[in-house]
Amino acid sequence: MSHVFLVLLLVACITTMGIPRTSASVTKIELNPIEIVVSAPGQNFTVDVNVTDVTGLNGFEFHLNYNTTLLDALDVTPGPVIPATRFLGPLDPVTFEWTPINDTLGQVRVICTFLSPASPFTGDGTLVTINFTATAERSCILDFTLTQLFDSLGTPIEHEALDGVVTVIPELPAALVVPLLIIATLAAAFLGKMFWSRKRKDAPLSD
Repeated sequence: MSHVFLVLLLVACITTMGIPRTSASVTKIELNPIEIVVSAPGQNFTVDVNVTDVTGLNGFEFHLNYNTTLLDALDVTPGPVIPATRFLGPLDPVTFEWTPINDTLGQVRVICTFLSPASPFTGDGTLVTINFTATAERSCILDFTLTQLFDSLGTPIEHEALDGVVTVIPELPAALVVPLLIIATLAAAFLGKMFWSRKRKDAPLSD
């Protein structure tokens, strides 16, 4: 039963743990969801890198670090904010293909510049979506070590970056699943028996 208690404790901690958020009027780069709970190692999950309350965005760069003993980054997909005409980096020096993932360093790095005829972006939206696989039980921070936003003149756009957190909870051993189901079934049967017993007791006697 210690595994059950550990799982419940981890879930309670994650749901009550708040990552400070700032005023909605401030331009931000943040993750969605910002707090992620993965049910077991081996599970895949995605996280969006979003920009909010931005005006005149024409390019950006970010470095997002993760713990390679806990997560593997699988792929990165451009989001709706990135126009069809754009430059995406970094590029592989041999193949010149876009290579945003460096799993050796545990880093997702994306460089983007909007190209004509694309217009600068204003509002809220997703820059990219990152697909991860959880490989071990634990918690780690998805840490923005660098974030830059630029307008069409190359002028930096002031903003704040909000990190995220991933927690991989332990998978319940198969040996615990059946006992838990038996306990739940017996409890339901016991409560049902008490309910009907009380109902018969409280029922008025017939003449």
